[in-house]
Amino acid sequence: MASDKTAVSLLVLALASILTLGCGEERAGRDSILNNSSISNLDQAGSDNQGAGLDFGEDWDRTGGSARQDGQGQRQRQAAGRPSAGRDRTASPAASGGNWAVVLGTFAGDNHQAQAQAALQQMRQISSELNRARVESRERGSMVVYGRYDRPEDQQAQRDLARIREITFEGQPIFGRSFISRVRPEATTTASSRGDNPHSLTAARKQYPNANPLYSLQVAVWGDFDSGGRISLADVQRQAEAYARELRSQGHEAYFHHDSDKRLSIVTVGLFGRNAIDAETGLLSSDVEYVKRNFPAHLINGEEIQEPIDQRRPGRGTRTQKPFLVEVPR
Repeated sequence: MASDKTAVSLLVLALASILTLGCGEERAGRDSILNNSSISNLDQAGSDNQGAGLDFGEDWDRTGGSARQDGQGQRQRQAAGRPSAGRDRTASPAASGGNWAVVLGTFAGDNHQAQAQAALQQMRQISSELNRARVESRERGSMVVYGRYDRPEDQQAQRDLARIREITFEGQPIFGRSFISRVRPEATTTASSRGDNPHSLTAARKQYPNANPLYSLQVAVWGDFDSGGRISLADVQRQAEAYARELRSQGHEAYFHHDSDKRLSIVTVGLFGRNAIDAETGLLSSDVEYVKRNFPAHLINGEEIQEPIDQRRPGRGTRTQKPFLVEVPR
């Protein structure tokens, strides 16, 4: 018995060290990402985990916040005509096919997949409750997760979260900071997303591999924006590519970029180097301003949106959101 307890103790210590390493790397990576972004594709629910925002893809400055500000009205319009889910929300996680899960640990860095797999094996040895846990990996990070749920407030999701948080060793909770998060479906690899299309931003980056930074002017974005899947990923990508072709037919140097994890596709115009932004004043260069004059509004799903003139003083009214510079991903 003593040897069994010692073995479990060693497992718990090993798991704690892996989780600490993984979360620490994830926080460092997240901080560097957020310097240029406001989008997060990891939507948390019921979380007290302050460092849990593992990002599985490139971020684009302002898009997420602006799109979500736009559109409480848009989401309400979508929800009004949305059919109710036909899936039993109290079904077991093995039977459900939703995109939400209980997150037990997050990992980033060069060895994130190996760290996540090692943690998963140790979790399963510590508690048979976690035999159905799994690893979800993307290019830039991995998570150990449990269950599949339609929504974070599903009864089964909440029961599983509570049960996992109650797993203890010597009276101490091991997964007290677990939380429910959206887990995006695995990204679909296409010729466009690989950069084989000469009009993709990935292809543009390949032409200028040493340019640092390399900017483009974002003029439009397509996405489902939590519409419950009413807009398919294929539609999102098709519309973005069609708009890029339309702009090119008008003589503009247009590009597109797909982020399947976030279910977003953007359209940008032009390529600009370090001189695009004046280092002292922060003002855009005359070249960027010249391109902006052709695009009076930044489009979201093909429509202009309004944003607050001053976030801190909503009473000042709104204005049309303008195109903005984004850094071309590497």
